[in-house]
Amino acid sequence: LALEALAYGDLSLAMSVSVPLLAAQIISEHGSEEQKAELLPELVNGSIFHVGLGINNALLATDPYQSSVIADDSGEEIILNGSKTGVAFADEAKTFLISASNESGECNLYFVNKDQEGVELEQKEFMGLKGAPLSQINLSNCKINASQKLGGHNYSINHESLVDSSRIGMSALALGVCQAVLDYVVPYTNERVAFDEPISNRQSVAFMIADMAIETEALRLMVYKSSALKDLGEDFHKQASLTYRFAAHHGMKIGTDGVQLLGGHGFTHEHPVELWYRNLRAIGIFEGGAGV
Repeated sequence: LALEALAYGDLSLAMSVSVPLLAAQIISEHGSEEQKAELLPELVNGSIFHVGLGINNALLATDPYQSSVIADDSGEEIILNGSKTGVAFADEAKTFLISASNESGECNLYFVNKDQEGVELEQKEFMGLKGAPLSQINLSNCKINASQKLGGHNYSINHESLVDSSRIGMSALALGVCQAVLDYVVPYTNERVAFDEPISNRQSVAFMIADMAIETEALRLMVYKSSALKDLGEDFHKQASLTYRFAAHHGMKIGTDGVQLLGGHGFTHEHPVELWYRNLRAIGIFEGGAGV
């Protein structure tokens, strides 16, 4: 509900809040006592961006439940190689929480200090999400201690559940933006006059808006259902996956239709629909951008 309301204003600013909160929740639920004592107090005493969250894979072909970073944990140290993209506020981070897969296919999270050898930050410009500075982190033979594994050396996180939770969050963000688009185009089409009548009198316009309303309400019910299943401790993997797929497909469609309904105005910065369109394109691309 909070993510939906925040995204109604601006998706990138909503992610600026949700990403640090997801990192904090992961540390709170899965971190060792030493990791909690070191990293959680900074959330209330300093910057909320001191832990950068690296879950988004740099390669779109990568299985979302695996990682584009490979962890070699066969020796005394853990060696990380690969890249993560879409890391929010990386410049302000002191530590990164990176997901990585080992040779057996198990995916876990690891703390990587910003100043460690083998860590390189690369600024990235994206089509949307302009309000959230995003970077790519490249790891080249980056050696970390076994104690830097989330939860400690012998701890394993349920990475599938983490990604599924993130997908619910991303879908909630998409829902907020879709509602904003719908609420904007209805009065616009009622007030925009062409050929001596509001353009909403045309069936092609009215049907398009009706479809947007149906798709938005369907997405809302799917988001609430997947959230409820998670809150109840039920298996929410299938529902989260279906919800995220629906949000990615229909969110992009609603963004496109919003621009189309405004015609030439939809392509200018004078109206916010072009911003919403660009931001909604990110829903199907970013994994791990938000969580609840």
